[in-house]
Formats: sequence, structure tokens, C-alpha cells
Amino acid sequence: MTLEELIARESIRDTLAVVSRAGDHLDVEAYVGSFTPDGLLEYGTRLHNAGREAIRAWMEGARRHADKRGLIRHNVTSTCIELTGPVGAPTGAQVRSYYHVYTGIGPDHFGWYEDRFEPCEGRWLLAHRAVGVDWVSPESRFAPRQ
Repeated sequence: MTLEELIARESIRDTLAVVSRAGDHLDVEAYVGSFTPDGLLEYGTRLHNAGREAIRAWMEGARRHADKRGLIRHNVTSTCIELTGPVGAPTGAQVRSYYHVYTGIGPDHFGWYEDRFEPCEGRWLLAHRAVGVDWVSPESRFAPRQ
């Protein structure tokens, strides 16, 4: 592994942590800033947000309902990063992770992220995030149902 590949991997892990924490704390700017300017956020067939302004509008809508959310914590696990591009000089990455979410009810929902990252603005940012939900507690108040 080259230094450039190691830096790419750690930057990707950092962005994964930032976007999870920003979502939990409704930090709109940190969430939006984790995506490329034309990034796509996709939840199954229900929700497609193309570009930072659409992602911002979606997050601001979530903030308006914050009083109903209560405690929420996303935990991202089993992350597999496959760098693309020339050896030693990655130009992109395919990243797959599992997530599980805890709220005031305990386990709330879990599923997977299928992400595509690109170097952008001096960081590795989400160019496309597809979110899958494998299970939702019947008590969940907000988890997306597919």
C-alpha cells in the first residue's frame, strides 16, 4: 500500500465518521459538506437528492422535525474500501458498509451503505450514497421503510 492509498483510505473513513455524526446531530453544513457538489443521496426508490442544495433541503426538513427524533446514533461497521484508478494514485473508491442505528427505543433499524467516493476540495467526499434498510423496529418513529 502506498502513502497516497493510505491517505485516501483514512480520508474516506474520516468522511464516513463526519457524515454519521452530522446526521445524528443534524449538523446540516457538515452533512452537506461530506458530499461532492453534484453528489447523490439515494434511499431505495423513495428519495433521491441530487446535488448539495437538494441534500441541504432534505437535511433542513429533518431539522424542522428534530423535536420528534430524540436520541439517535448511527454506528458504521464492516467497511470495505476498494480504491480505483492507477496503483499508487487512486482516483475513486467503492465503499460498502453496514450500519445499525440506536434511538431511545434501543435498536431502531439497520442496513447497508453502498458509497462511491471521489477526491474533491482536498478531501475524499461522497459522490453517491445508496442506503438500504434491512430491518426496522415496529416502534421506530422515523426510519425509512422500503
